[in-house]
Amino acid sequence: FMQSAVFYSPDIPVYGSNGEYGVAPVANINWYGNIFHPVNTIQKSNPKYTDNNLSGSVFGQVKLPFGITFRSTFAAGQYSGSYSVFNGSLVGSAAAPVSATNLYAGQYGGHNWNWDNYATWSKQLKGHSLELTAGYVAQYVYNKAINYSQSNFSNQTPDFQQPGLGDPATISFPFTPPSEIAYTSVFGRLSYNYQEKYYLQITGRQDAGSPAYVTDKPRGFFPAASVKWRMAKEKFMEAIEQIDELSFRASYGEMGNIGNLAYPGYSLVKINSNYGMGGVSQNGIS
Repeated sequence: FMQSAVFYSPDIPVYGSNGEYGVAPVANINWYGNIFHPVNTIQKSNPKYTDNNLSGSVFGQVKLPFGITFRSTFAAGQYSGSYSVFNGSLVGSAAAPVSATNLYAGQYGGHNWNWDNYATWSKQLKGHSLELTAGYVAQYVYNKAINYSQSNFSNQTPDFQQPGLGDPATISFPFTPPSEIAYTSVFGRLSYNYQEKYYLQITGRQDAGSPAYVTDKPRGFFPAASVKWRMAKEKFMEAIEQIDELSFRASYGEMGNIGNLAYPGYSLVKINSNYGMGGVSQNGIS
């Protein structure tokens, strides 16, 4: 639309004497191609979106014996929505109008929940500071969608921009697999420092359960460790007023990714595939 608004010839009226959109009398295709009538583009595009979301969370925290603090948080949510995008016929400043009409529509929805639990213990003694953290996380996410498209609508008024009112031969239902991810994670962390000068941190996490993992590796362990020397805290740095903070740190860790496709095998499924059978082209699933 922005390209049409910028390059459309200013001497062409919005509407002609016949009430139709104004069109240049001769072809006017330049390096940017055919430019469609900007008002026509807006009025013939009719996107509609609806979204509904509901979410909530609750948590609790308690002090346990031996200085242990335990916290648990549970959160859940649900969403649903629909969309409908109608693209009507377009006229331009050249003899290359787009007469085809298309409707893309669909519905989607899903729900999720997340349960976080962790306990923390800390101790300070004569310049030594130690903190231990252990936790457990469980998460579940489910998404689904139904998509639809159709072309060649004889009537472009809003009341007729509905699924099923276009050319029956152009109906398409692109296959969209559901997405379901569920996993658990157990983690731990040890943090130590002496007089806020020398630091050590060791962490470990194990994830398991998601169908997004490769089948021969249904779980993964991810360790990490780091050390830090806060040189600015040393006595020999007190005389250097120009430096108020200076640290050196080294770390090592391994990271994992559960992926963004819950069922990798579904990506191999094709709908409306054409293949030969008995010398005749057949349409189906492959």
